[in-house]
Amino acid sequence: MLTTTQVRAIIRKHKTVTIWDPIWTNKTSKNPGNVRSVKCYFLDDMALVSALRNAAGAENVRITDSEHSMGPGITVKCILG
Repeated sequence: MLTTTQVRAIIRKHKTVTIWDPIWTNKTSKNPGNVRSVKCYFLDDMALVSALRNAAGAENVRITDSEHSMGPGITVKCILG
């Protein structure tokens, strides 16, 4: 499992992160300890999804439903670091 720092670096490599397209790191309440999730907007970037799935494992990367006006998101399960 990748660390939050590694996941955020992959996201930054594939997209420009701005106030309009931020990255969030959240504690996963279902998993105590150092398990986290890193989230960003999806914006139809399959190259980013592919890079994350290759690095973090497909089981740790999911595309979430649209919850905001920006559309769906990408959530990566990782560990604090």
